[in-house]
Amino acid sequence: MNEGKKTGSRDSEKAGKALGTRKSENQASAIVRLSNPDFEKILDISSDAVISIDYDRKIIFFNKAAEKVFGYTSTEILGKSLDILLPERSVKSHGKHVQDFSASSKQHMMKDERREILGRRKDGSEFPAEASISKLDAEAGKILTVMLRDISKRKEAEKLLREGEERYRLFFTDDLSGDFIATPEGAILECNAAFLQIFGFHSFKEAETTKLNSLFIDDKSYQEFLGTLKNEKRLKHYETEFRHFSNKIIYVVANFIGRFSSSGDLVEIKGYLFNITETKKIEKQLFHAQKMEAIGRLAGGVAHDFNNTLTAISGFSDLLLDSCDKEGSQYMILKEVKSAAESATSLTKQLLAFSRKQILQFKVLNINSIVKNTWKMLRRVISEQIELNAALDDNLGKVKADPVQIEQIIMNLAVNARDAMEHGGRLTIETKNVTLDENYTNQHMRVVSGRYVMLAVSDNGIGMDEETQLQIFEPFFSTKKKGKGTGLGLSTVYGIVVQSNGYIWVYSEPGHGSTFKIYFPRVEEGIEEAVETEESEQLHSGTETILLVEDDEKVRKMVYYVLSANGYKIFQAANGNEALEISRTYEEDIHLMITDIVMPEISGLELGKKMEESHPDMKVLYMSGYTDNSVSHHEVLEPGINYLEKPFNARVLSDIVRKLLDR
Repeated sequence: MNEGKKTGSRDSEKAGKALGTRKSENQASAIVRLSNPDFEKILDISSDAVISIDYDRKIIFFNKAAEKVFGYTSTEILGKSLDILLPERSVKSHGKHVQDFSASSKQHMMKDERREILGRRKDGSEFPAEASISKLDAEAGKILTVMLRDISKRKEAEKLLREGEERYRLFFTDDLSGDFIATPEGAILECNAAFLQIFGFHSFKEAETTKLNSLFIDDKSYQEFLGTLKNEKRLKHYETEFRHFSNKIIYVVANFIGRFSSSGDLVEIKGYLFNITETKKIEKQLFHAQKMEAIGRLAGGVAHDFNNTLTAISGFSDLLLDSCDKEGSQYMILKEVKSAAESATSLTKQLLAFSRKQILQFKVLNINSIVKNTWKMLRRVISEQIELNAALDDNLGKVKADPVQIEQIIMNLAVNARDAMEHGGRLTIETKNVTLDENYTNQHMRVVSGRYVMLAVSDNGIGMDEETQLQIFEPFFSTKKKGKGTGLGLSTVYGIVVQSNGYIWVYSEPGHGSTFKIYFPRVEEGIEEAVETEESEQLHSGTETILLVEDDEKVRKMVYYVLSANGYKIFQAANGNEALEISRTYEEDIHLMITDIVMPEISGLELGKKMEESHPDMKVLYMSGYTDNSVSHHEVLEPGINYLEKPFNARVLSDIVRKLLDR
């Protein structure tokens, strides 16, 4: 009996709770319907998810859009906690937000108060959403309505937009070209780091306050650029000069794009610039090197032919001088002829030095010793108004060069510096060990990185502009007044340096003096002592047999007359084949062969080797006004080769012939 009552009581309690739940749900729905009879229908057709909850966070309304967003049906979700729709990590923070809003006096969340939250679907996947909350007070109770919009697509679009913007920003910022955007009036709106670097700006603000047109050489150039851009719309590989922030001229190649209004007016300029200043410098160096090579070939060819003529003039003059009365007028006339020939010889030697067609007697030496040897001579040449200084490296490395030519370099540069300091100044000769790295070689054509000895000659004279510097090594170019120089001094220096496998560069600005820096490769060989020779005053005589091989008739006749007049037996040949024929038919000894090096068909060196087979004891004397690869590697005499440089006079010829035969 009692058990029946208890059972009935529990059943009644369960039924009451179920009835209460249904009553609460009905009341909540009634609240919605009471507010507006069609409100529930309106919410069901809304594209946003609408969820109503009571103050205990129980879901009492779930529209069609919410079902679609979360994947639950209304039947599955009604009466459940709102927390089921949230990721676990977000429940606490969202719960506090709902609680705070419930306790506030606000009825609706303002637009700018909407929150971005994460929702959780029935399948456990999460998605971003934008949510807002509003209150509804009614007789049946109080409810909160959450309006929620799935913003997954918007977020994805925003992500793609951000990624695109970041890619563009990185492309723009990190682009190696100098990129900018400007107005036709010249206002720079945007620019990247490369643009700042090209023009020497320290910040965008510095560039922003600078007009684009002021970066052009002048306003005319800018107006021409604008006119071309308006006509062409796009400019590809547009090469022009710009003005660096420091006011120096830079060379730029660029692509420009114009943006135009619907009426056709230019409204924006986009530019992509590459600084080609260093490339231009290399191009100038290449052009200059090619020009110097062409001039050198011309000068060398002229000097070679002229040397043959001078050799004949000098030799015949010596013969006549020996036979003339030294007190007579003819002797004085011949002396003038000889003097003129010697002056011309000096010019041809300078041309040969420039064209790198002279024979160098290379020795391992210390340039410091050459500087010290020339010091007294320099003091006599340099004006007393000029202070002469030396800064010589005590541990200077050795070089392989012709000591006579190194003296020539120092003297020529010193005289050039003296002339640049008409009213006095300071001349400094400096030596030191240097290493030329890739940074240097990249900026200077033809230079090979490595260890060098530097010889520098500096003055604080008038200096030179860039245009003058490009021409100073050309023969007969001079900035001096007429009659003050031949214009061959620096060209001679250039030729000697290049033929010695060295490099020469000039650093100068108007009003700031000049410095000539010469770099010779360092070597580790032992220093060779120079052997001094003296020219004899008398023509030597002899009875030996000499074979003379020379393709130039004037030179051949002169050598023949000089030697035959002094007792030698001479056979003449105009080329190598004639010489070989003579050697085959002449059965007695030939003591000496004198041969020109550069001849058609068979060169002098080839002839010398062939003659060794039939005349192994015969000595050979080579002569030439210039050399090429047939003489020796790098135009330097190999050890043991006897050489006579044209032009030469009778005494020099007589002296070397006698010494060779007596050896």
